[in-house]
Amino acid sequence: MRILRRFMLLSVLIAIASIVVSGCSSAPVAPAASKGEPEWITKGSGAFDTPKGKIFFGVGSAQGIKESLTPHICCR
Repeated sequence: MRILRRFMLLSVLIAIASIVVSGCSSAPVAPAASKGEPEWITKGSGAFDTPKGKIFFGVGSAQGIKESLTPHICCR
């Protein structure tokens, strides 16, 4: 009985350790380059060096914005 408990405990610990190790071993995914997009969109967010100096920009998305409001805001 003791041997079976130790074996099961060891099996669970090895399974947990392998999940933790394999979850941390993946390489970062490079963004896919699309046609017509500026380079800063495919780079992603961050601070970068340019010939004019350092620049910081972010890429994101917004949801729930209705296009019908845009002309009213722009034309005031």
